[in-house]
This record gives sequence, C-alpha cells and structure tokens, in this order.
Amino acid sequence: CIAENQYLDFIELNSATVAMKNVTITGCHFKGNVGFNPAAKGSNTELRFVGATEVNNLTITNCIVEEVWGDSAIHLEDVEEHVIISNNIFRRCNTIYGYIQNIAPSKEVNISANIFDHDTVTSTDKFIDVSTTGSEGRLNIVGNKFFGSTYATAVSISTGDNNVVSSNSFKACATAIVCSGGSTQIITNNDIFGYSGASGIIAGGRYVSAT
Repeated sequence: CIAENQYLDFIELNSATVAMKNVTITGCHFKGNVGFNPAAKGSNTELRFVGATEVNNLTITNCIVEEVWGDSAIHLEDVEEHVIISNNIFRRCNTIYGYIQNIAPSKEVNISANIFDHDTVTSTDKFIDVSTTGSEGRLNIVGNKFFGSTYATAVSISTGDNNVVSSNSFKACATAIVCSGGSTQIITNNDIFGYSGASGIIAGGRYVSAT
C-alpha cells in the first residue's frame, strides 16, 4: 500500500485497556504528512507512520517511511512485547523525539537490519529514542545502518536494563550512542564512520574513519 500526504497517523493501534495481539505491517510506502517542513521540527504529536499502544507480537517489515512530521515515525507505548522492526528504510523524517520512540514500559523490542537515512536539512535529534521511566528492556538494536548529520544522535537510551546495541554501522552521526540511564547495557561490535571527536560513542565500538 502507498500513503501520501497524511493528515494524521497512517496506522494507529491504540489498545490502552485490552492488549492487541498479532499485528503485521509489511510492504508499505509512507510518503509523508501534509505540511511537512524539512527545516522545522514536527508540529503535531499524532503525525506518524505507526502509533502503537499495548500491542503484543507486532511486526513491521519491508516498509519505506519518508517525511514524517509528528513526534516519531514509529511510536511504541505501554507493555508492548515481542516487537520486530526489520528491513525497513526510514529517510528524510523531521520528528519531535526520534524516528523510533520506545516509551514506558516496553520489552523484547527487536530493531534490526533497517536503514536510517537522515537528510542534513532536517532537525530530528535522534534516530532511536528509548525514554521515560519504567521501560523494561530488553531492546535489541542489531545490524542497522545509520546515516546521520552533524547534530543527530543515532541511539539514545535513558532508561531500561539489558538493552543491546550491536553490529550496527554509524556514518556521519554527531553522536552514535548515548546511555544516560538504566543498567547493564550491552554495546558491542559497532562501526563508527565520520565521528566528531570523543562524542562519537561511549563504549563498545571501533572508530573506522574520521571522514
């Protein structure tokens, strides 16, 4: 399916009182929100590709997501388990919090083999944002490719335990990975290209090239 010039969320899975189960979203091409402005950060919360609240066994694969102008392209909230976000392309989004926002409490979220391509004229601060007290982990961020900008943080983890960031490639991100909360974060075997001084990554990576 193809969605273009959306006024609100393309897909809203809001099951705040009774858990929704077994949802698969695949092969979609989201071509952006009405009023998208590449030079200004998102202006409305619910201008997303997918907004999901209390959904178990959610799979999002093989999608192309462009020009999202809400709080995030994919928003995960409230006791979500067994989430797979894999083999998607995210590019030229300008969101409030990040391309993928995982807030309290979600666990067993797997983000793998995606491409995050950040146009340098947009002002999104983060690609993946793990935030809000109560996130349970485990979040697995494995085998993704991040093409950043001089001011973007690729992965920001401020809560949750036992999260894994492994075997990713970061190119031209101002900061590749930041961990400011939680405990026992596992960060290993990431490659960082085009880093900016000591701010490139806090642990578990190898600097490949300064350009």
